[in-house]
Amino acid sequence: MPRLAVIGGSGLLGSHLIAALEREGWSASSIDRVPFPKNAPRPPGFWELCGDALDTAKLAETLKGADAVWIKAAKLAGDRHDDDALPAYKRINVALPQKVMEMAGKMGIPRIYLDSSDAVFLDTWTEGNHLPDSPPCPKDHYGRTKAEAESLLKEWAMASDDRSGQIVRYSRVRAFESGGVLALWCAQASLGLPLRLFGDGSRAGCAIHLDDCVRGSVAALSLAPRFATYNLTLPPITLSDLSSIVAQLLGETGVSYDDDPSDPTDPQIHAMDPGDSWERLGIVPRVSYDQMVEETAAFVKERLEGEIPPWVRPFKNLPGIQALIRISLIAASRKRGIPL
Repeated sequence: MPRLAVIGGSGLLGSHLIAALEREGWSASSIDRVPFPKNAPRPPGFWELCGDALDTAKLAETLKGADAVWIKAAKLAGDRHDDDALPAYKRINVALPQKVMEMAGKMGIPRIYLDSSDAVFLDTWTEGNHLPDSPPCPKDHYGRTKAEAESLLKEWAMASDDRSGQIVRYSRVRAFESGGVLALWCAQASLGLPLRLFGDGSRAGCAIHLDDCVRGSVAALSLAPRFATYNLTLPPITLSDLSSIVAQLLGETGVSYDDDPSDPTDPQIHAMDPGDSWERLGIVPRVSYDQMVEETAAFVKERLEGEIPPWVRPFKNLPGIQALIRISLIAASRKRGIPL
């Protein structure tokens, strides 16, 4: 049974990929600073090591006997514009992948997979410029360090004929517990409030469902090109069109446009085109934007609406009350670990 060594396997994407490996005939090992989720399925022979993957001995133990490595560990985008955070971005998003590549080369592991992001592109999407093979054009520390790691993997793969390097870029990954602006819109629509958009609604973003992320990743495990990049996403959609889906599914609520870019709930919008990624992987996405909205709306209804005090609801159309509801929804979601 082949074994996949996952660097950072305890997160959402890592744990779901590991859970899917059994039916594909793979086992796995994982190293992560936090324990693997107790309720997550584990393939036969799975074992984990808690610790820092930059620790040479622990990394070597994780990689020993592996047939492929998947680098999922990353510093995410919470403080992507903060210069004080740059050393941490460099350490986790660049130095760690580089160390994994160096050790995999020494240990004769021929395949490396690297998680990346649509953040390697600017937040202004134009059709045809954000394809799998398009040159990166990041604008923040998160995107720049991810682009640097991509470049390192390509260099690693091209250094030997027996190597394969594959980059898997994700757009916004949706799951039933996902937050973000979509959850906020679903909450507003279910309360009969107007959906609040920033700008004129023409900005485009993109998303992909967690299930399709896992399917795409599993499909990549059966491939071994010298080097390849996949953009795992649905085609970009404008905020205006996405809000229309929410309004149609949950009842016409109208849209409120706001030009204030300083609002903390203004989404960081990145977008990329899938190009021929799904064709090369041999699958098609199953979950549409409409289905993602339905799933998010069901979750919001169950978990967030109950946080709104009943006495507020009869006055929901008053501007001040709308602001109070908005603040309450954001606070309630953050309390549950769902960032808006």
